Amino acid sequence: MKTKAIIFFCLIFIKCFSQSIDSLEVVIANLKHDSIKINVLYREGFANRSKNPQYSFDCAITALKLNKAKDDLLSAQAYNLLGILYYKKGDYTTAINYHQQALKIREQFLDTIGIAFSKLNLGNVLSEIQNFKKAELYYLDALAVFNAKQNHKQTIKSLINLGVLNYNLNDFNAARRYFNMVVMQARQNNDYESEAMGYNNLAAVNIKDKKTEDAKANLFNSLKVKEMMGNEVEKTDSYISLAQCFALENDLRSAAHYLNLSDSMIKKFDYQEAKTEWNDAAIVLAEKQNDFKQAFLLLKQNNIIKDSLLKLNELAQNQKQFIDEHVAKNTPVYTSNATLAYIPFIVLFLLALFAAFITFYFKR
Repeated sequence: MKTKAIIFFCLIFIKCFSQSIDSLEVVIANLKHDSIKINVLYREGFANRSKNPQYSFDCAITALKLNKAKDDLLSAQAYNLLGILYYKKGDYTTAINYHQQALKIREQFLDTIGIAFSKLNLGNVLSEIQNFKKAELYYLDALAVFNAKQNHKQTIKSLINLGVLNYNLNDFNAARRYFNMVVMQARQNNDYESEAMGYNNLAAVNIKDKKTEDAKANLFNSLKVKEMMGNEVEKTDSYISLAQCFALENDLRSAAHYLNLSDSMIKKFDYQEAKTEWNDAAIVLAEKQNDFKQAFLLLKQNNIIKDSLLKLNELAQNQKQFIDEHVAKNTPVYTSNATLAYIPFIVLFLLALFAAFITFYFKR
């Protein structure tokens, strides 16, 4: 219990500093055991795997270096994180290599949950390289473990992965079976978010399978769940899909109604992520109306939006790299003077809090 509390407090303390491996090493330097340091590094790296991959990579490498006792299960954690990072980077060969190393260690120690996570991650990578048969076997193995352990979150994730895999293989019956299982599992656990996701995925399958009546029923069910959640923003996605369904059925009036409704939601909530999907549905409607000029303009607009998103992402990455390089060189990065004025007081307060916490726990 004491160890978990120390790890938890360290992770909160780290959030108060700029994310760099140097500042992280300062925070964990006075921790007594390497195993605690490694756990802090792993959790910090895992938490930041999406928003700061380089920092996560540094956490994993530092954890491996600190593992002087050669604790294999701790190494497996680091390999798992490295596998995820290389997967996100698109280096699937290296990702598979790290996940296989983690899996081998976990199998040696009969770490059932660890094995399931490794197989889930391997399934994700293999799906990307279209090795669907092997990916499906890994997903099924992971599902069996998570279901037996009553791990609802990972059971749902495994079912969705299996559904998406079969959707990509155009095995619509299998995809529907898995997404229906998502809905049932979600209902049993009062998980409205997963239930809505299950209905949305069922609708996507039925649209692709040209079963628009079934798709509309799925989407109306999804809207009911989102209404219970009070999730107004994500209703937009359902409205867009409904517009697509009605357009495919040549009910152009209803299609236009749901397109207008979703367009107003996009503007109201500034939900730009839905804009490309809205354009896709609008293209279908324009083609059905024989308005090919409008369809072409929408297609052109879609390409511009996608290019803009790619450029924004590239700009954000370059900006992050620029800041990281300046931090590494101890070159000042400009911050507002108002913020800087409070930094010494914040640091002193946190140091006092940290000292009190350590004193309290080690005196017990």
